[in-house]
Amino acid sequence: MKTFCRNILIILFVSAISPYIFADDNQAAPADQQVSACIANLGSETFETREESQAKLLDIGKTQSDLVLKKSMEAYLGSKDPEARMRL
Repeated sequence: MKTFCRNILIILFVSAISPYIFADDNQAAPADQQVSACIANLGSETFETREESQAKLLDIGKTQSDLVLKKSMEAYLGSKDPEARMRL
């Protein structure tokens, strides 16, 4: 029960401060779409697709960390898929 309450508090804290941390940037649409596609594929049926998507996401994060972090946090908070959440 303590762990559950702690996790809820962490989620509430992150959601409260996220507008200040993740200011809207004018990122290029293709990079934004590519990150979204990689995140969507983290819950794929095939292991290879999940692995590829995670590797691409990490690679994109080397140059566009703000975009990847913002999209990953949004997906993590909105996802109920344990595999995708673990990979995020």
